[in-house]
Amino acid sequence: MNHSVKVLRYAVSSFRKILIVPIIITILLVTLLHKKDDIYVILSSNKYFNVQNDSKVIPNESQRKIEPKEIQPKLISIEFRYLNYTKAQVEKIKRDKKCYELEKPVENVQFIDDIEISPPKPDTSIFFIATSCMNDGQFTLNARETCAIESAATQNPNRDVYVLFVSPVGFTPNKSNSSLIGILKSFRNVHFRNLNIYDFSKNTPAEQWVTRDQIFLSPYFKTQMSDYIRFLTLYKFGGIYFDMDFIMIKSVDELPPNFMPLEKSDKINASVLGFASNGTGHNIMDMILRECIEKYDPNSWSHNGPGALRRVAQRICKAEYPKMIKRMLPEFCEGLKIMPQVEFFPLNPDEHINKDPQIVKQALKKVTDQTVAIHLWSSLTREIDILKSEPDSFYTIMSKKFCPKSFGASGLHFN
Repeated sequence: MNHSVKVLRYAVSSFRKILIVPIIITILLVTLLHKKDDIYVILSSNKYFNVQNDSKVIPNESQRKIEPKEIQPKLISIEFRYLNYTKAQVEKIKRDKKCYELEKPVENVQFIDDIEISPPKPDTSIFFIATSCMNDGQFTLNARETCAIESAATQNPNRDVYVLFVSPVGFTPNKSNSSLIGILKSFRNVHFRNLNIYDFSKNTPAEQWVTRDQIFLSPYFKTQMSDYIRFLTLYKFGGIYFDMDFIMIKSVDELPPNFMPLEKSDKINASVLGFASNGTGHNIMDMILRECIEKYDPNSWSHNGPGALRRVAQRICKAEYPKMIKRMLPEFCEGLKIMPQVEFFPLNPDEHINKDPQIVKQALKKVTDQTVAIHLWSSLTREIDILKSEPDSFYTIMSKKFCPKSFGASGLHFN
């Protein structure tokens, strides 16, 4: 990827009374030299000036205060940062951002509330996040996704379940998925909210980072957007986040307030997370969010999600990965607990859709009294058709029991 952040430093000697004159001259000169770029000016006085050219659409680098040791007496240090994107990168950002912007009203669509207008209560909610592109404003979820939400609502009747849409959506009558939407709307504890990534990031450590739009340069931007939004949601509200490829089989009430799950014996996964909105939980989420944005790697699928969790857990427990796993499983580590594999990941990725009776029997035995929810690996199996007339797999058996309405309304195929 041909993206670079270039830094130029200029120094202006002046008396305070006439300081503004050399600063303006310097800014004008730099703007002329880099007229095709987005310029960002940082002064030692901690005052920030934006110098933007109308021809450029890329926002600026994040603000950075110059440390006192960088300032010399009677010398004002000015740092100019600018993002140098290729034309193709600019076009990619414009194209992918459209997924999350509503350019004009959509006929017959009644848009749902924004989460900033109707926020959840702290610490009590379960969150699902949809980052798929829905440019037409149509509310869309498939049967497997509604199954996850239904199971969460039925197993946790005293908790609110929020489904957050990063691409603005609303309800339209007489659509093909209206029966599935109707099922979810029938649960009094299920709520749908739109989410604007820029408004949602205000007054958080990520406010400046998100405006750079660098995330849209990534070939994995939807995955990275999902990681970022789940971290930010728990940072702001606390509670528990789930991917939409789980089936919940019991209440989450017995889970500790701050946890990460084990996918394998030595691998942390980001598909379910729980953190409190204050105290230790908020402090850990602050660390995770900063780790995600400050060490952001657009070219890595996992660096900014599970990788950020692993690095923060390693710092908290003061242990090398994966040795810290053994240390964290039996005990809390500074208020954080790593949940054993059986609680969320009892099955191997290929077991839940296999129809072989022996494999189904073995898979059912892996679900124990400790299991809270079962991850079903949609990234590996979403394209595999589940025909309801065929012999039962583990997935269909659990769906009939824990999300019967979604399963029943899905027609001939549970997809």
